[in-house]
Amino acid sequence: MRVVIDTNVLISAFLRKNSTPDKVLASLLDKHVIIASLQTLVELKRKLPYKKFDKYVDLPTRLTFFLR
Repeated sequence: MRVVIDTNVLISAFLRKNSTPDKVLASLLDKHVIIASLQTLVELKRKLPYKKFDKYVDLPTRLTFFLR
């Protein structure tokens, strides 16, 4: 099955390990194909540098999200 994940869920899963979004995403990755639209990726790239996320993960680490 192919599954589309909302940008906010992706960000939450990335920033907060063992959170509910992280667990859901990990479970989905084991059994399904995750797909993303160009709009989702653009939104993700735009939002990840937000300063409010500094308390969870530093900016360089957040920016490496796209290199994985």
